[in-house]
Amino acid sequence: MQHDAYISYAQADFQAAFALHEALRRAGFSSVLGAERDGQRPGDAQAQILPSGLKQTNSACLLVLYSITSAEDPVVQSEVAAALKEGQPILPVRLDQSIPRGPLAELLAGSDHGAPLWLETSANDSPQTQQIIRAVRRIKGRLCPVIAVMNLKGGVGKTTVTAQVFGSAQRLTGSRILFVDLDPQANLSQYFFRTSAADALTAQDRSIISLFEPGLQHQALSAEPTKSPADDWGQISRSIYLPPDPALIAQALLPFDSRGRLDIIIGQFEVSKYAFLGAADGIERAQANFVAALERFRRSYDLIVIDTNPSASFLTRSAMAGANTILAPMRCDPFSVRGIRLLNQLMQRWQGDGPAPDLKVLANATQRTEPDAIERGIRSGQFDAEAGFPLSKAMLKAALPASKYLEIKPELAAETPLERLAAYGAKGLWARDIRSRLDTVALEVLDFAQAPIS
Repeated sequence: MQHDAYISYAQADFQAAFALHEALRRAGFSSVLGAERDGQRPGDAQAQILPSGLKQTNSACLLVLYSITSAEDPVVQSEVAAALKEGQPILPVRLDQSIPRGPLAELLAGSDHGAPLWLETSANDSPQTQQIIRAVRRIKGRLCPVIAVMNLKGGVGKTTVTAQVFGSAQRLTGSRILFVDLDPQANLSQYFFRTSAADALTAQDRSIISLFEPGLQHQALSAEPTKSPADDWGQISRSIYLPPDPALIAQALLPFDSRGRLDIIIGQFEVSKYAFLGAADGIERAQANFVAALERFRRSYDLIVIDTNPSASFLTRSAMAGANTILAPMRCDPFSVRGIRLLNQLMQRWQGDGPAPDLKVLANATQRTEPDAIERGIRSGQFDAEAGFPLSKAMLKAALPASKYLEIKPELAAETPLERLAAYGAKGLWARDIRSRLDTVALEVLDFAQAPIS
């Protein structure tokens, strides 16, 4: 298992290291403390300590706490040296005003680690701690992409693109892909599940709402009073939120085998409650919980895809906060161009912890043969001014044609969830052609998202 951060520290700085470890865990990251020092062990049973011989490079980055004591600590120096040798990202964190001396100073001077971060040991959730968490998040962002399929205009095929394109991507690569149904209408979930089956899962909070608040699954583990957040539309739970285990929440669409995984977190109408709540009710805490849950899930998957609702709302902001890339399906008509324009304006006003996600646009439901006049105009730049940004450069080269193979089918008892996807279930004269087009789109999407391609 790959961890998000390995914390290197001197023995005298153990408490600071453990506090940082706990802050990262609360934010949904998996961190490990460095080689055990003189038998010291944290009291928290969930903490993990690596024995000296285990490779620290099984982590996304090295967080090295340097202070007057760590400046000449041989263990810290050896761990920094190993990180430099393996090309592991290093994030130095200052604990005091001391300047690194000796070999540690030389090692840090020779690494491309950027400006040092600070850790205020007296406050677990200080702005300095949050800056460290954001730095780890940026590094982790290069490991497991999160794509939000989004457009502020309805009827452009967001759910179809989510299911069909990324279902094709999973079949093509054999990777581990997770669908997150963030639309209160839960169309993506209805794509795969009968209403009765989805209702049974939401009744247990094995659904999207558990990414925003502690659900029944979390409460069962913590022995707290059992009450679903879906039953209370007046406030957001103030209980301590620990991101849920994906195994308790995600539903398998593809049985786990050599073909990888295709899972889904089903949607539900009750997330509409967040549209009626404000800062006083803890709405920002709910968004932070959602991002923390995604961070945990990123350790279990190669790609996460969020299907969103067609409006500018709290759910839209949450998707942007957790995503690296926005994939915007659009039909080639003037109304869809306006939807893309509004989406771009919303992204430009983005006020998150980091830069706004990248925006890519997919022409959907196009002609099967030659592009029509509007699609040609969009690709040639004629609509860039109307879109308010270089839309032509944001367009994917591939396009998805209109096809009955991509339509959402009614529930049929004989169908398995996978057979609803053209990549698995398309049969007939044009089946090979549509699968080839899906593969072309999927490969281009995976390429710009830097998702694993095998």
